[in-house]
Amino acid sequence: MNFKRIGVKRPLVGATILFALVATALMVGGNAFSSPSTKYYTTSISPPSAAGGSTQQFTVLVHNCGAGDPAPCKPSTQSLGSANVTIPTGAGQFQLPITIVSVAPPTGKTWTASVSGNALQLRNPGPSNSNALAPGESVSVTFTVTTPASCGQQYALTTQTKQSNDFSGTGNDFTRQGSEPSISVSPGALAYFTISSPTPASPTAGSPFGVTVTAYDGCNNIVTTYSGGATFSLSGLDPSPNGTAATYGTNSWSGGVDTVSNIYGYDASSTEHLVAADSAASVSSQGGNFTIQPGLPASSTWTTQPTESAKGANVNGPPSVTVKDAWGNAVGAGFPVTVSLSQVGGSTGTLSGTTTETTNASGVAVFDNLVVSDSGEYQLNDGDGANPLSSVFLVADQVNACHGGNCPKTTGSANNTTTDATATNAGNDSSLAVAVLASETSVPNNVCATAGGFGFFPLGSGSFVNVITSGPPSAANYTITWTLDKSIVNQQPDNSAAHFDICLGAVNVNDPLNLNNTQGWQTKTAGPAVPVFDANLNQVFFWGVMPDCPKKGVPQGPCVQSRHKDNAGDEVVTWFKPAPWDGHYFGGGP
Repeated sequence: MNFKRIGVKRPLVGATILFALVATALMVGGNAFSSPSTKYYTTSISPPSAAGGSTQQFTVLVHNCGAGDPAPCKPSTQSLGSANVTIPTGAGQFQLPITIVSVAPPTGKTWTASVSGNALQLRNPGPSNSNALAPGESVSVTFTVTTPASCGQQYALTTQTKQSNDFSGTGNDFTRQGSEPSISVSPGALAYFTISSPTPASPTAGSPFGVTVTAYDGCNNIVTTYSGGATFSLSGLDPSPNGTAATYGTNSWSGGVDTVSNIYGYDASSTEHLVAADSAASVSSQGGNFTIQPGLPASSTWTTQPTESAKGANVNGPPSVTVKDAWGNAVGAGFPVTVSLSQVGGSTGTLSGTTTETTNASGVAVFDNLVVSDSGEYQLNDGDGANPLSSVFLVADQVNACHGGNCPKTTGSANNTTTDATATNAGNDSSLAVAVLASETSVPNNVCATAGGFGFFPLGSGSFVNVITSGPPSAANYTITWTLDKSIVNQQPDNSAAHFDICLGAVNVNDPLNLNNTQGWQTKTAGPAVPVFDANLNQVFFWGVMPDCPKKGVPQGPCVQSRHKDNAGDEVVTWFKPAPWDGHYFGGGP
């Protein structure tokens, strides 16, 4: 290129150089004194606390600091294009999975949120910074995650933000102002309940009592936010013996503690307990055992019925009465019970002995010293208004409870005795018969039964009833010997030995309740025994005079083997009871 010399004087060269230097100096000076670019952000989380060990929803907000934002923000001069939020996971930390619920960018802008491992990734699609956060704008992401099971601790999340839209590059990170978002896990999730002892300590059946129930987390902290609700319940108390169910009163929750009043239990027991449960949390806790005391006496029942007994001796059983409260619980010790005697079917005996007994710890009054003065049928009366009477029981002049082997001779009134000499094979009772030693003149028409009493006419003041207990139907044969004192024998118009028979009322072995079946056994005249229902004993007996035993062979039914008078002048009658004629044999005579 060709240059023309311009007509400029030389001194101007220096001026040109000076201008260039000044201009350069101004440029350099401009860079040295201008403000550098700034990138600042803050984060927060909501809610800042949660129950431990439960799936919770949280929202993390990322804010690009703008002019006028309160501390700790410093104004940012750049757009914020992307962010990562890292959640601590693993043992003792938050538990995967992390699930995105929603992302909320500024109005008119678009952001996305995704999960990579334990990180939330917030991005904007661009182009350029059209969707980035300008200073003063925010983006939030809502997600769910399972909180740590530990209680009372802070767990911090980690955030990082960049100017780039895709979280790429170096040197474009924003600087966080303030602390990282953190979650306080306290109190923990409901883990169990405790239930206090009742007040009063040993409530009475049918009377109110109260307890306190406290909700705890897995670290034994009271869950002060727990307030019961429809999913909470109390249970556990047993229904009473008469079926009355417990009621569980009124709940009053405050700070995780429930003051429960007006609980009613009705079963008297030392192992009662309450169970507190929350069905939504799948939590159920049992309290300790406590005692509910029985209520006051309200009724009584015969626990042990009186059984066949000898007159002048203690009534067998011994009879006992259980006293109960209104809920069917047996009352405790120390309550008096008095019994009296009810005469049945014209019986005339009276009751003596200890007629008032107190209940034991089980609520049972045992009458082991009751004596009836005369033979007959009786009931005991405990005075209960609803069901005072015991079962009908038989009082005999003499009782011989002989269960096999050689039974000892026993003596009743007027020296009448019974000896069972050949019974074997002990067992349970299975059938019943009433036998009466009587003179022939006392059994007209060969029928011994009457409408009431024992079903026979006693002969003279020395009449007696004898009870012999034998074995089951498979038991061996019995040979029974009765001895009637001569003072009674001599009172009879015809008192020769051959004129004394046994009047037998026996349960039909084959069909004991069928009044039309008269084939239970054959009488002395070879006719069938006559069925008679004894309403007092609730039993059908087949009555007739016992035949003599055949001279040969084993008898098939009850029969008289021999009659004679001994050297003292007493009547001795031996009779045979073959198997399976086994059970109670009640006998009597003049």
